[in-house]
Amino acid sequence: MKYFAVSCWFVVLVSGCSMSKMVANNVSGTMTDMKASFFADDSPDHAMASGPAMLKMLDGFIVSSPKNVSLLQSGAEMNCAFSQTFLEDDHRDWAIRMYRRGKSYGLRGLAIRYPELHRALTTGDEAGARTLLPEVKQKDLPLLFWTGICWGGEINMVMEAALLPDLPLVEAMMARTGELDSSYYFGAVNVFYGTYWAGRPELLGGNAEKGRGYFDEALAATQGSFLLWKFMYAKVYAVASGNADLYLRFLQEIMDTPESQDTDENRLANQMARRLAAKWKGKVFDLFPDYVPPQDDLGDEEELDDLDLD
Repeated sequence: MKYFAVSCWFVVLVSGCSMSKMVANNVSGTMTDMKASFFADDSPDHAMASGPAMLKMLDGFIVSSPKNVSLLQSGAEMNCAFSQTFLEDDHRDWAIRMYRRGKSYGLRGLAIRYPELHRALTTGDEAGARTLLPEVKQKDLPLLFWTGICWGGEINMVMEAALLPDLPLVEAMMARTGELDSSYYFGAVNVFYGTYWAGRPELLGGNAEKGRGYFDEALAATQGSFLLWKFMYAKVYAVASGNADLYLRFLQEIMDTPESQDTDENRLANQMARRLAAKWKGKVFDLFPDYVPPQDDLGDEEELDDLDLD
C-alpha cells in the first residue's frame, strides 16, 4: 500500500505538470485575442493598470511551457510594447527591466529555432550573425523583430558603454526584418532606423538627415495614421536637428487628430501619443532654448501660456 500511495502521488504530480503545460500550450492562440484587446483599449490608464497582470500571467504560462516559441515571442512583444508605450518617459528602471525580460524571452525563442544564430548573437559575433540571419524564415519575423526591439530599447535606456557594441547586432536583426517585411507593425523598422541615425550625434556615427528619410517612410507606410511615429519623429529628429517649428507642428497635429479616426489596431498607441504630445509640447523651451514663438503667439498671452506648459 505504501508503494502504491507513492506511485499514485507521483502520477498526480506528473499529470499536474503535464496539465499545466497543456493549458499553457492551448492558450497560445488566445494570446492573439488578448493582445488585440490590449492594443484596442481607448484608455491608457486602464491599459497600464491591467498590463502587469497580463504580463505576469504570460510569465506563468512560459514557466509551464518553457519551449513554446509562440509564448516566448508573445513575451518579447508584450514586455517591449508595454515598456515603449507606458514606461520610457517616467519609469526608466522599470522600462529597462521589461526590455531585458522581453529580450531574454526572444533570445530563448531564437535558441530553439536557430541555435547557431543565438550563439552568434549572445557571444557578440557580428560577422557570424550577419551570415546566419538570412536563414530566419518569414514565420519567425515577429520573434526576430521583437527580440531586436527589446534589445535596442535596453541599449537606448541604459546608454552604457558596455552595451554599445551590441548595437550593430540589433541593426543586423532589423536589417533582416526589413528584408522579410518592412511594413511589419506599422513599418516600425523604419522608426528603428530613423532613431538609429537621428538619435546619435555625428561624433558617434549619427546622421540626422538620413534618419529623417526613414521617419518619412514610416509615416508614409501608415499615411500618418499611427500617431506614435509622428511623436517619435518630433522627439528624435526634430530635436536632433534643432527644428522647433517641425517639433511643434507634429505635436499639434497629433493633438488635433480626432479619436474617431483611430482603429482597433492603433487606438491605444494613438491615445498615448496624444498624451505624450501634450506633455512634450511643454518642453519646447527646454529643448530649444533659442526658440522664439511667432509674433501671433507673442501677441496672445493665453496662447503663450498654453505653449509653455512648465
